[in-house]
Amino acid sequence: VKIRGGMTKLYTDVNVVTSLGSAKIKGTIKNPIDAKNASFDLAINTNSVNLGTIMQMPDKLGMFTGSFTAKGHGFDPATANANFDGVINNITLNKYNYKNIRLKGSIANKQFNTIASIKDANIDLNLTASGFFTNKFPSLHLVANVDSIKTQPLNLTPQAFLYHGKIVADFASTDP
Repeated sequence: VKIRGGMTKLYTDVNVVTSLGSAKIKGTIKNPIDAKNASFDLAINTNSVNLGTIMQMPDKLGMFTGSFTAKGHGFDPATANANFDGVINNITLNKYNYKNIRLKGSIANKQFNTIASIKDANIDLNLTASGFFTNKFPSLHLVANVDSIKTQPLNLTPQAFLYHGKIVADFASTDP
């Protein structure tokens, strides 16, 4: 376990092992309480983290294992400039254990871009999403190429339903 620094610059190389799972966090965070001037370079690995117990939602969430990297500046979407990349090896949602989820994205100049894919026995899709944080509510453009979604095994519907297709969404504003 290594932790050096303080509230303006923190370096960590920590491996936490508990009865609720384990996590390794390595990297640096500068100015973490300043949303505009914060910077970070982190690698996070989790193994069998029991999200349901931690978040007090055992009926909706379960175990989570994944690896992520994030590097950039700022936590405020209006000024952030960052990239992230990750793999969710498995996550239990609504009593189904999803596997093989890849995520990659960036934010800069008030624009975000994300690519995601999942290759699971009951859901296989590729998704791209992008938008802008220029107004009070962000815009969103989304394209999902769905090879297949089997809704019953995913506990989304009581009856068997299989979907193949393409979903396109384009919102100038996500104002509900």
